[in-house]
This record gives sequence, structure tokens and C-alpha cells, in this order.
Amino acid sequence: MEKIKAAGFNTVSIYSHWAYHSPNNSTVDFENGARDITKIFELAKEVGLFVALRGGPYINAETTAGGLALWTTTGAYGGLRNNDPRYTAAWKPFFTRINQIAAKYQLTRGGTILLHQIENEICCQRNDDGSLNTPLVEYMVALENNTRQNDVIM
Repeated sequence: MEKIKAAGFNTVSIYSHWAYHSPNNSTVDFENGARDITKIFELAKEVGLFVALRGGPYINAETTAGGLALWTTTGAYGGLRNNDPRYTAAWKPFFTRINQIAAKYQLTRGGTILLHQIENEICCQRNDDGSLNTPLVEYMVALENNTRQNDVIM
């Protein structure tokens, strides 16, 4: 990060990779070893960089399944990236935790997170006939609500 700062940049983009932080459906780990994402935020603050947090659940980042937890791709969690209750139950523990961390490290609280991107490269909010794609829109609203309920205000 020191080299990024020395090169004249003021912001670094950090991805929160669901598959990495939740290798199975009973684990959400942002605290241990290399999974401790707060160390990245602390280091960014130390060198004077803002953070653009890409919190997910889907991050793309040219990763397998776009960073979705691979255990969600079995079909047991219903349709992905929509309002399917099975999928909602799957993303909620992960996304709640990253939002709790983001709230603590947001710029308005003396932290370094300047922005928090929810989802990534999502399309098709409208159907071909112009009507709302309700499952997708409700999914995005649920993600926003979770973010706000966990006190992310940026």
C-alpha cells in the first residue's frame, strides 16, 4: 500500500470474497489469519489511503463464480442473485458481518472506507416488456436494507 500511495493514488479497491470468507455454510471468518480484513483497513489508514470496499455478495473480480460461496451453486440455495429465500438465508450471515465491519471502518467514523459497493455488474432490473424484474429488485433492496440496518451510512 505504501507503493500505491507513493505512486500518487489516494484510494485502493478491496474485495470481500464470499467464497474465501465462508468456505462452507456454517463459517463466516473475517477475523482469523489472512482472513482478517480489518488489517487491510488499518494499513490503508496508516499510509493515508481511502478504501473502496466491494462487499459483495457477488464481486466478479474475474474469480470463480464471481466470488459467490461455491456451496451456494449446488442448487440447494435456489436461484442466485435474486430474492429466493434460500439464497437470502445463505448470503445474510456473510453480508451482515462485512457490513458490521464496514460500519466500524467507514470514513464518517474516523475509518478509511470511503464507499461500499453492494453487488457488482448486476443487470436486468427490467424485463423485456419494461416491467420490473421483481425478484432482482427485491434482492437489491434486501442488500441495501441489510447494509443500512448494520449502520453503514456512507
